[in-house]
Amino acid sequence: MYGQFISYSRKNNLFVSDDRILLAVSGGVDSVVMAGLFHRAGFDFGIAHCNFQLRGKDSDGDERFVKQLSNKYDCPFFAKKFNTRKYAKENGLSLQMAARELRYRWFEQVRKNENYSFIATAHHRDDSVETILLNFFRGTGIEGLTGIQPKNGYIIRPILFARRQDIEKYAVKEKVQFRKDRSNDELVYKRNFIRKKIIPALYKINPSLENTLLRNAGIFYRTGEILSNHFQKELEKIIDLKNRITSISIGGLMKLQPHAADFLFEFLRNYGFNYETVQDISCSLTGQSGKRFFSGTHRIIIDRKYLILEKISMVRITHDQYSIEKEQKRLPVNGMTLLFQFKRGNELSLEKIKSICRTRGNNIAFLDAAKLSFPLILRRWKKGDFFYPLGMKGKKKLSDFFIDRKVPLNEKEKIFVLCSGEDIVWIAGYATDERYKVTKKIKEVYVAEMEGF
Repeated sequence: MYGQFISYSRKNNLFVSDDRILLAVSGGVDSVVMAGLFHRAGFDFGIAHCNFQLRGKDSDGDERFVKQLSNKYDCPFFAKKFNTRKYAKENGLSLQMAARELRYRWFEQVRKNENYSFIATAHHRDDSVETILLNFFRGTGIEGLTGIQPKNGYIIRPILFARRQDIEKYAVKEKVQFRKDRSNDELVYKRNFIRKKIIPALYKINPSLENTLLRNAGIFYRTGEILSNHFQKELEKIIDLKNRITSISIGGLMKLQPHAADFLFEFLRNYGFNYETVQDISCSLTGQSGKRFFSGTHRIIIDRKYLILEKISMVRITHDQYSIEKEQKRLPVNGMTLLFQFKRGNELSLEKIKSICRTRGNNIAFLDAAKLSFPLILRRWKKGDFFYPLGMKGKKKLSDFFIDRKVPLNEKEKIFVLCSGEDIVWIAGYATDERYKVTKKIKEVYVAEMEGF
């Protein structure tokens, strides 16, 4: 086992002897054996342990055991408790997916903060076989059939060469103490069911199942790289990223028919969209604007010419309305900050205001302070709203104004208006009302500004 560990690490260029490695150790036989191999080799390593608080006293017992192991090896120890159930509920995830997100996010934080080169996990050959089958049943596409790779970015799997039974035999031979997770025997978990029910049945059909699946995984991996490079080149032509908003050209997608859904899935699966949802999106490309599709973390909105991809957290608005007092200087709202101040009329000539507006556009508004009634109200625009555009005598509905300006649907829902009484005096970022504009005779100017825009 030790010789294979050294050989496998070198063959796959997992790390060099001078690298500092952060070991993910749960307390189970796999990760404890991995830690022992690193210690025996004399490598520089630390141990990180996640307490997901899912098994009561057993979870705390695992943490104590792993801490004792780190003391035995005289290496740095990092541990963190997670409220996994709460995180899973808040993010609509299974406990397994929640735990996965939490641990890898935290491992990466520790790696960066403590200057480790890589994070080592104790995945082995059986894990890779189970992952291939699990992904096949989930329908994750060709990438899901490539199994677990020895190295993926900062994640390395130095005992991926070993079978579960080989690790267990080594533990017995070397008298390795470890913790047993009883949940690994519960068939309610899909991976456990595949391990204990599906795989034994498949071995009856193909006694060389493991070798067959792993050989195919290698073929899929190489084929996937070729396809991915092709997809990437085509997708780069139709995808545009501006201000953290990703736009996908509908016209460009239509040119990729009849494979538009496949290209789209190749891109959107990275944002949590499953194939069925992507098929629905693809079928809606020529439909009515405004249709929305969601993954756990992102949404797609169909606009006239584009699919607009955004993080759900970016479109959540905590409040619909804010009150702004006369003396108020700033207001954080929906990821931005608005600034307010009064200026004397003789401080701001019309020429100076025009000069500022040429630079700042409608991200700043200069208003006749004498006409304003405080407190002002900042609120989201709504259907039926109207204002008087600069230079016009008549009023115009905001909905028509946005259509004329070709404002994307995803941007419309984020727009706020500043109101004095019932009057809209400023569409933040878009226009100032004619009735409240600054003239030469004005004695005091009220300035509202979107900071950083």
